[in-house]
Formats: sequence, structure tokens, C-alpha cells
Amino acid sequence: MRIFFFMICVFLVVSCSKEDNIPVTVVELNIEANQELRYYLGNRPTEGGYSIAKQAKSYRFSEILTDEELGGLTYVYLPKQDFRGTDIVEINLKMSSGNQDFNQQLIVLRITIE
Repeated sequence: MRIFFFMICVFLVVSCSKEDNIPVTVVELNIEANQELRYYLGNRPTEGGYSIAKQAKSYRFSEILTDEELGGLTYVYLPKQDFRGTDIVEINLKMSSGNQDFNQQLIVLRITIE
């Protein structure tokens, strides 16, 4: 009984965490099998940055790179050879205008590979 009560308390603490208030943007993207996806994230923030919070599962390449052409950051994804289906990657943006007061946003990319 104590273990059950402890598990409920842990669940309530985790589900009521401060991070539940992070705004989430879901982006639906479609590519062909074996095609590279490039998704422009934007300029580098003054403080903070982008990071992959949850990595895709079926990838050969999945990274945030500097985009010299656009002058910011781009997420680049290449699915596993001949993979077809849906892959999801979560990108966390933590930024500040320079005053150490950070805002966060979660970008969820739902990538459908046909």
C-alpha cells in the first residue's frame, strides 16, 4: 500500500511540474523516403539556444546545424534507408534577451515519410 501511495505522489509531482506551462508548437511535415528534411528554426537567441529534447527514432541523421545561407539555425533530418512512417522529434528553445530571464518553447516536428 505504501508503494502505491508513493507512486501516486510521484505522479502528481511530475504532472504538476512548472514545465507544463511551456508553450508547444506542433509542425506537420511530409517528405519522401530517403529524402533530407531541412527545417529553419530561426536566429540564435542572445542567451540560450535550441536543443533536441527528444530525438527521432528512425533516422540516419538528426541534428541542429548552423545555416550559413539563412543566417540562423536549421534542423536537418534524414530518415533510415527506405523507412516509411512517422517520426517525431522535440526541439526545446530556451531564450533570453540578455537579462537572464529565460522563456521556453517546445517545437514538436511530426515528420511523415511516404
